[in-house]
Amino acid sequence: MAQSLIVVSSYPRKGATHAAETVGVASYTKLLLTEISKQSDIRLQVLAEVLDQPATYVENQIAVRRMWRRNDLLSLWRAFASLLQTKSSKILIAFEINMFGGLLANLLVMLQLFLLKIFGKQVFLILHQAPLDLSQVSSGWIRSFLQNALLRLWYWYLCLVVHKVIVFEQCLAVNFANKAVVIPHLIPEMPPLSTQAAAKRQLGLDPNKKYAMVFGYLSPYKGIKELLEQWTADLPYELLIAGGINPNHINQPKIVRYVKQVQDLARQKNITVTGFVDESAISSYFTAVDVVILPYKTMFSSSGPLALSWSYGKPVLLSKPLEAYLLSTDIATALDRAQLKPEDLVFAASAEDLGRALEALNSGDLQTKFALFAKKMQAERKISSIGKAYLDLITA
Repeated sequence: MAQSLIVVSSYPRKGATHAAETVGVASYTKLLLTEISKQSDIRLQVLAEVLDQPATYVENQIAVRRMWRRNDLLSLWRAFASLLQTKSSKILIAFEINMFGGLLANLLVMLQLFLLKIFGKQVFLILHQAPLDLSQVSSGWIRSFLQNALLRLWYWYLCLVVHKVIVFEQCLAVNFANKAVVIPHLIPEMPPLSTQAAAKRQLGLDPNKKYAMVFGYLSPYKGIKELLEQWTADLPYELLIAGGINPNHINQPKIVRYVKQVQDLARQKNITVTGFVDESAISSYFTAVDVVILPYKTMFSSSGPLALSWSYGKPVLLSKPLEAYLLSTDIATALDRAQLKPEDLVFAASAEDLGRALEALNSGDLQTKFALFAKKMQAERKISSIGKAYLDLITA
């Protein structure tokens, strides 16, 4: 078994799992490494971003060194130098676009991946974003063509320089040939839940209404604006947008404008946009709502909100581009055992089909099937199994 593992990732501050200044990659890495530390004697060290000031500490038997800053090329290079100096030959890197910064920062990281290979390091790359097609989030066919061409070139490069590319769903492995390893997105264990009525009281929601929720940071590819445009007052659910701007995007004018458009449109339709949901309130929101909607315009990766929905036993409706999830063996098997059909949870990009899917959820029989489906997924993707899968891969 490997004696040590260096991890490069965004990481939440000490004592927290979800925080306003970090995104889903950070919380995922912390949950995963905490589980790995429970199952093994591997010495884990995380090279993380600086939140307040550089710091070194140990939490849950994991050494954390906060030493790089977004868009700070010098600090990113110093982190790379630390990777070369370590005796560990195996490095786990969590990657999401914009996590390290903008274009120059990402180009530097790509160069570093090449140099790590030259120096004999085995890099296991957890690709938190692996879009299949960017045409739905690009303006104009020429730009769409160029962006998809660059995407394929990037995937080809990753296959050259890393030891393994870890993706969360089977449909995402197609671009990485024999370098791909599919390890599903873990489903975290949740604390004991309050009742739905109590959660609604805590959040100030109407106890007599049913609620549908979109959860997570607001981003154009997630299709939230389009969902708001399709939403009508006669639907059997109140819509709740539980999220705010991604902290990695606060200096991007295009994203800031998009978030404002979402907020303005929601205000016109009397729909609540909560802003960032504090860690202490996540349980209340998922307990209070009746269904979670993922209206994404394209498939970027497996979804944290999807995993949370299953963790809380909630029905989930998926937009048509996310139908590729159903190609994953564990999801297909769980659907079959719950006697759910794809049309029960997949809706097309129209107000009519969205209404059809929501109306069907009023069926008690369908609610029971969704609850069984979530229970099956909890068993398939429980955190202990996912932690073991990473251990088996890294120590092989």
